[in-house]
Amino acid sequence: MVVSEFYCGPHPAGRLLPTSRSCTADATLASMTMEDLRARNARLDQLSLGLAREAQLFSVASKINDPLLYLERNAYRHAVQDARAGVEKARVTLAKALARLESAGR
Repeated sequence: MVVSEFYCGPHPAGRLLPTSRSCTADATLASMTMEDLRARNARLDQLSLGLAREAQLFSVASKINDPLLYLERNAYRHAVQDARAGVEKARVTLAKALARLESAGR
């Protein structure tokens, strides 16, 4: 099945592909307010802190008796750190957009 950029219908795997203006996902995104963006930024900040705690826990776990092998623990910690980097990048980008929108609104 070829999916054009304006298609909004069932995906072969059973999901919807909201890519046209008539899709409900686009209508929801279009109605996002500044308060919604601030709340999203706060949630991203909390997620980043949680991921930092998780990475710290697994760096300390190497000093105590845990069931993971060194390579497993290290791979998990690096994956969590990569996830945190992605969340931080999204949070900073959103914070910059918020600052721009707030300064334009004044």
